[in-house]
Amino acid sequence: MTRQKNNENVCLDIVKEANTAKNGYLQAIQLAKQGEFENAVKEVKTADEYFDKAHAIHTELLQAEADKGKTEVDLLLVHAEDIMMNAESSKVFTMEIIALYLKLSKM
Repeated sequence: MTRQKNNENVCLDIVKEANTAKNGYLQAIQLAKQGEFENAVKEVKTADEYFDKAHAIHTELLQAEADKGKTEVDLLLVHAEDIMMNAESSKVFTMEIIALYLKLSKM
C-alpha cells in the first residue's frame, strides 16, 4: 500500500470514529432532554470510546511523523482534525447541556 493511500485510510478512520463520537454526544443531549439521564450518561461514555479511538489513531500519526519525518498534510487530514475538534467541543457542550436539563428536571 502506498504511503498516500495509507494516510487516506488513517484519515478516514479518524473521521469515522470522531464523527461517531460527535453523533453520540448529540444523541446524549436528546436523551437528557427526554429526562433519560442514565441513558444520556451511557451514551456519553460510548461516544467517549469512539473519540478515544480517533485520538489514538491521530496520536499514532503524530508519532509516525516524529519517527519518520514530515507527514503530508492534505485536505483530508485537515478535515479529519476538524471533525475531531468538533467532537471534542460537542462533548464539552453536551456535558453542560445535560447538567442544565438535570437541574431543570429538579425544579
